[in-house]
Amino acid sequence: MQLRDVECYDFKEISKILDMRETAIRVALSRARKTLKTRLIQLHNHGIKKN
Repeated sequence: MQLRDVECYDFKEISKILDMRETAIRVALSRARKTLKTRLIQLHNHGIKKN
């Protein structure tokens, strides 16, 4: 997330930096964003689930 969303590297550049395939980076980024979203929702709801 740091490289893509904060530092604005493209997937090809990140692939070279991390020595990973672009598809693996896309999957990892998607999972990281999902995890962050879940944790932010929990934090802002103070653990209370909405229906």
